[in-house]
Amino acid sequence: MSSQTKFKKDKEIIAEYEAQIKEIRTQLVEQFKCLEQQSESRLQLLQDLQEFFRRKAEIELEYSRSLEKLAERFSSKIRSSREHQFNASQMFPSSKHLQQMALSPRRPETCFNTLDLILLPLCLISFLPFVYF
Repeated sequence: MSSQTKFKKDKEIIAEYEAQIKEIRTQLVEQFKCLEQQSESRLQLLQDLQEFFRRKAEIELEYSRSLEKLAERFSSKIRSSREHQFNASQMFPSSKHLQQMALSPRRPETCFNTLDLILLPLCLISFLPFVYF
């Protein structure tokens, strides 16, 4: 009798073990499905972002080309008309000229005049190296 009870106990243990294995398998399959869905949704999101940035780059390229055409069209109009032509040296004095104006003797009645206040920073800026942000 003891062997039959032991055999029944062993069968019950094995049945319980198999039930636990089936339950664990079911949980793992469900978790795997969840992970697969998340992966697919993230992959779709990445594809959407890739398409978005590709399209954005195309639009920006088209926009920059249009701006270049517009700038060229207006600069050619300005170059062709006499009334819009100007001498760059008249509009933008050289740094040497600015320095001479800033260091020239001031009028005795004022310590700084308006021209000095405007030209001194310009003179200083002209000596700074170019900095790109």
